[in-house]
Amino acid sequence: RGGKDLLQMAKDFPRILALLRQEKGISQRQAAASLGISQALLSHYEKGAREPGLEFLLRAAQFYEVTTDYLLGRTLAREPTAVKLPDAASAKDNLLDKNMLSNMQRRILTNSIALLFELLNRIESRPLTDAAAQYFTLCIYRVFRYLSMANPRASETLFTVPALSFAELCDMHSKRAEIVLKTQVLNGAKSDAAPAISYDMLMQEYPRHAQSVLALLQMAAEALRQGEPGGGEPHP
Repeated sequence: RGGKDLLQMAKDFPRILALLRQEKGISQRQAAASLGISQALLSHYEKGAREPGLEFLLRAAQFYEVTTDYLLGRTLAREPTAVKLPDAASAKDNLLDKNMLSNMQRRILTNSIALLFELLNRIESRPLTDAAAQYFTLCIYRVFRYLSMANPRASETLFTVPALSFAELCDMHSKRAEIVLKTQVLNGAKSDAAPAISYDMLMQEYPRHAQSVLALLQMAAEALRQGEPGGGEPHP
């Protein structure tokens, strides 16, 4: 069932999730307990009021013994892959498989950044590419810096910017890079060379990386909703 856009996938997922539960003959409360979330949150997922993160998608696919593509309405094939995820009981303590989840997150980020630079190359705007590179560089630098600070025995000789000011400087220069990105797109980089990004375009032209980008968009949407008023996990 190719040719679906993200909007159609968003419509299919709640319906399929509810149908799988009904097919299994269990209540929302039972399914929510097995999936390690509240009944209220599962209700939101089944109604399409909230979008789940990657972690829930994997857990639901394991619980209902279907593929993630089936859950998203992208295929009629139900058979899961050969890789088995932990059941919901162990997931509560082990949060799925940490190594597997970490590797998946790394692959999603690596593939998404690679695809972004492929798209930037098509636009052929040096200021736009430089601004994007600086933005990513500062994000990675910030994480490295905090990881270094986590161990008091770590040497600060690796870094030349003072520990007391690096975060604020990262904020300032990241915002500057973002302004360049925005102004380039609005004023300089808008052209036919810019790709018309869509689900179809990503799947057809970048099949190796498209799934990672779609997963990242879903994860980001869920994270951003956490910052909205009342955006945290609902209480039953």
